[in-house]
Amino acid sequence: MSHIKLPRAHNPILRLTYHKLIYPVDLGGHAVAMAVFGYAGYWAHVYETRTGEYLAMKRAEVAERRERRIEAEAARLGAVAA
Repeated sequence: MSHIKLPRAHNPILRLTYHKLIYPVDLGGHAVAMAVFGYAGYWAHVYETRTGEYLAMKRAEVAERRERRIEAEAARLGAVAA
């Protein structure tokens, strides 16, 4: 195994300091990442909502067009049969 054995700090203050040295927290970076991913997530939600509405509108148009075509075909067949 090639892992580093870290010394233990028995004093709670030193333990916190040592922890910060090993795992530094970059609050500015976290804020930027939250802003970027939040912005991207917002636009993904807007895109999903808009495409859902657009697809529903197009499905209604297709159904209406199909219904008109069926009625026109029925009228044509009725006129031919008469």
